[in-house]
Amino acid sequence: MQALNEAKRKKGGNLLAVDLNDVLTDAHMRKVKVHDSDYLKTVFIAVPGASQDAFESSIYTLGDKIAGYGGKFN
Repeated sequence: MQALNEAKRKKGGNLLAVDLNDVLTDAHMRKVKVHDSDYLKTVFIAVPGASQDAFESSIYTLGDKIAGYGGKFN
């Protein structure tokens, strides 16, 4: 019963609980430019719909306090 409930939960569309390899199909990935190098990795982030505006308004300042990222060094 627990395995069935877990499978239903994963199939239900909650991207916080599902393996993104099962969600990101070849058709999706053809539309995405992936930038991977020794210093740069492309990541995919699942953000709840209710938090989308807050995430989008702060995405470009997330690393400001990280040394070496280009933020302020105080």
